[in-house]
This record gives sequence, structure tokens and C-alpha cells, in this order.
Amino acid sequence: MLELIGTAKELAGGTPHKPRQADLRCAVSAAYYALFHCLMRTCADSFIGTTGAQRSDAAWRQVYRALDHGSCKKRCAQVDKFGFPQPILDFANVFIEMQDKRHGRTMTRPPA
Repeated sequence: MLELIGTAKELAGGTPHKPRQADLRCAVSAAYYALFHCLMRTCADSFIGTTGAQRSDAAWRQVYRALDHGSCKKRCAQVDKFGFPQPILDFANVFIEMQDKRHGRTMTRPPA
């Protein structure tokens, strides 16, 4: 995930010149994928556990790969209904914003 953030930073402003539009689009995509992988890893770690002898790697991979972009966005749009703490609300809002930017859409929250 950190590599994706580093790539995004490089693409968005890693040269002394104004970044090209293609580089900016790639930077947005890399940043979005960093968020998506962070979410997948957090879910897998929460359900199955972090590395260790007690963890089933096959089960961890199954949970990690179970998430899809559309349902994640839909669920992120609903977090404010359930009393989640502010850091989760912030993550959800940024996730939606970055997915919309990645797809070149104006920022919209999906229907609940």
C-alpha cells in the first residue's frame, strides 16, 4: 500500500514541471487502489487475524479477495447511519471521492 502512495506522489508532483493529465489520472488511480487494499487488508485481518501460526492463509486470502469496488462504495455511503467513529466516516468519504475521481465522475454518493 505504501508503494502505491509513493507512486501517486511521484506521478502527481515528482518532477519540477507541471504534471501531465495522464500522470495525474494514474496518481489518482494509485491512491484509490491504496485505499482499496487498505480496506481489504483490514477486513481480512479483522475476520481471520494477522500473521501468525493460528491464522489460515487460505481463509485470509478468501476474505481479502471477497470485496468488490461497487459494494464497498455502497457500504461506505451508509456508514453515517450506524454511528461509526469519525476516522471511519472520513475513510469512507475519501474512498467514495477517490473512486469517483478515478472513474472521472463528479463526486456523488451512491444510493443507500
